[in-house]
Amino acid sequence: EQRLISERENRLERTPTEETDEEVQHQDQPIENGMAPQFEIKLKHYKIFEGMPVTFTCKVSANPKAKIYWFKDGKQISIRSEHYRIEREPEGTCSLSITASTLDDDGNYTIMAANPEGRVSCTGRLMVQAVNQRGRSARTPTGQSHVRRPRSEE
Repeated sequence: EQRLISERENRLERTPTEETDEEVQHQDQPIENGMAPQFEIKLKHYKIFEGMPVTFTCKVSANPKAKIYWFKDGKQISIRSEHYRIEREPEGTCSLSITASTLDDDGNYTIMAANPEGRVSCTGRLMVQAVNQRGRSARTPTGQSHVRRPRSEE
């Protein structure tokens, strides 16, 4: 699976992208003391239940400041998406948040950072598990009954 992720990242780094960061503008020529983007902190993998929130976070350093692009399973995520919240801090921390995950959110999330000096990407895997109708995880043994605590009367 790691090999497949690496192949997908390499393909993404060569793929044309939609514009995302309106505040980041690059000149065509590389600058003096320029540095290709690199990840100081990479994306992690998450295993969650549907309905739970999740935030992918990483930290990018580059000179000039890199443009940031997010992808899910190889498709670019729009910054105008209602489902995802994309944020970027001035010091380079980038995040992609999902408030309430669904089974459709299961997949590989890739961030790509690009500037005139180069492009770099990393991927985090999100595994979303179904929750059964009673609100317990699907792996809870069925022999256990749900005990309701009596309300304290005041």
